[in-house]
Amino acid sequence: MVAPVRGTKMDESGEIPAIGCVLARIPDERDGACEHAPYGSGEPSGKHGFPAGKGEARMSGTGRCLCGAVSFTADIGSRIGACHCGQCRRWASGPYFAVAAKNLRFEGEEGLGRYRSSDWAERGFCRKCGSSLFYRMIKEDRYMMAVGAFDDPSGFELARQVFIDDKPGYYDLTPLTKTSTGDDFFTRYPVQ
Repeated sequence: MVAPVRGTKMDESGEIPAIGCVLARIPDERDGACEHAPYGSGEPSGKHGFPAGKGEARMSGTGRCLCGAVSFTADIGSRIGACHCGQCRRWASGPYFAVAAKNLRFEGEEGLGRYRSSDWAERGFCRKCGSSLFYRMIKEDRYMMAVGAFDDPSGFELARQVFIDDKPGYYDLTPLTKTSTGDDFFTRYPVQ
């Protein structure tokens, strides 16, 4: 979601952390795992993974773009995250709300456009209507689906906000969640 800024470096494993979905990279202080699964993958997946939060509801979700040319089905968690970085706000006209998706299946894939927004990520959209559909970390093949594209968003719970220091003053989100600034994130998870 965010091109390298603020002095980017790879982490000690030689990988570039999932900057755009920074929500997935913030571990729980208790056990080093992501307690909120902002994009809830549902399974532990190592240092850069984001397992489902304890007690997080798992569900199958369906969604589509505005015109219906592209639709999808995916296994998702209930906890979502919001990114306030400049790229996400430009792309979504506000914060980007997303949830991790596994077992993702697209229909109308020929209508799916992809934009490489950084060295490690791309964003997906409908070529016909322009709807934002996903953010994908290329190396990990990890999809974070736009919450607004789901047919039934009633089971989602906002769990985390990142790049809170990039959030403009004209909006605030409730309920209150854990937050972090961009500098906090890059200090905790340096990339090069």
